[in-house]
Amino acid sequence: MVFDSEAPVAVLDRIGPATPSDNFSSEPRVQTSAPSLRKAARTAARCTYKYVLRPILPWIFDWTLTRAVRAVRTARAARAQRASAATRRSTFRWRLARLLIASSKHHAFLDRAWITWLFRFTPRGLRRPLARRLLSLSPHYYVYQWTDRYSEECRRGEILRLEHERNAASRREICEKLLSRFLRPNMTVLDFGCGPGFLAREVSAHVAQVIAADVSRGAIACAQQLNPADNLTYVANRQADLSILGDSSVDFLYAFAVFQHLLKGQSVIYFREFARILKPGGTGVCHTVLSDGRPDVPAAACGWDDPQGAAPRKLFGAIADIFIQLFTGRWNPQGWADRRVDVRMVYFSAAEWTALLQQAGFKDVQVIPVSSISDLNDDIGNEHLVTFRK
Repeated sequence: MVFDSEAPVAVLDRIGPATPSDNFSSEPRVQTSAPSLRKAARTAARCTYKYVLRPILPWIFDWTLTRAVRAVRTARAARAQRASAATRRSTFRWRLARLLIASSKHHAFLDRAWITWLFRFTPRGLRRPLARRLLSLSPHYYVYQWTDRYSEECRRGEILRLEHERNAASRREICEKLLSRFLRPNMTVLDFGCGPGFLAREVSAHVAQVIAADVSRGAIACAQQLNPADNLTYVANRQADLSILGDSSVDFLYAFAVFQHLLKGQSVIYFREFARILKPGGTGVCHTVLSDGRPDVPAAACGWDDPQGAAPRKLFGAIADIFIQLFTGRWNPQGWADRRVDVRMVYFSAAEWTALLQQAGFKDVQVIPVSSISDLNDDIGNEHLVTFRK
């Protein structure tokens, strides 16, 4: 057989045996182009909108609008209810500042050394507003700042100014109605637990000298700005005794809203110190909240141990407690954060006061209802005074 070299030759694109999947059809393959895919997608989108979305769009719009109107009405009703109750809620910024600046595991609120330096570098005209702002972080002083005592329209600075005036008026009344009968012009007087110095300043107008002592350096710094007087000396006493004062150096001493926040073991130490620093014949007056006749007082608050219990030691629990307080403002008396920003309450009975003061060396110990002496426009008017003499 002769092959002609010029005859057409079929060229195969693959070498090897033919398989059933090979297509030897002479028809060309059809390939889909990109424009065709875009056209199909547009067609599908039009059909989806026309036959699926457009029929339900009015219903979606109506549902969304109804929910939005309902939410607005609920918010307005809640705002109106808060306005009618006129109850304020503390702000996140205030709670954060309180935790960072005022907190103390030893109940020495605002005990920060840098507060004294802060006042030194603050312009003189801004020191009093700054002092009021700092005192608002402590749980002791501006106790009505977040209550319904002030309307919603009252600005923050005005509230603090009014709280400052309320404290000053309250301590002025205490001085005039409770302490004035003990004061003499030639006396040296100790204000134990003076805080911002409202009462110390009032007493200084009736005696020769007042020594005002407090455990908190921040409270003392604020007192120096808010309540100064020529014969008034403020002392930050961070020790567990009164070694800053000499023996028989004081004619008269008083303490208001102090011993209900100290542990009973601490109170015993200070009772002995009172006996040391008082002159013979000197007198003391202490305000107290008695446990007698109060079934609502828990048993733990009447004992010698810390009524708040042992501090939580779990890191996760402490972090969770801080988060809850900062973002919700809710209180947990046994929590890590609240132990550092809230006051503890310790209650004595009248018999305990008498026994402990007599053991310290005092005589003529008397527990007297404040209401039997005078009417006070203050919570102290419903409580008791303890008087004693060396």
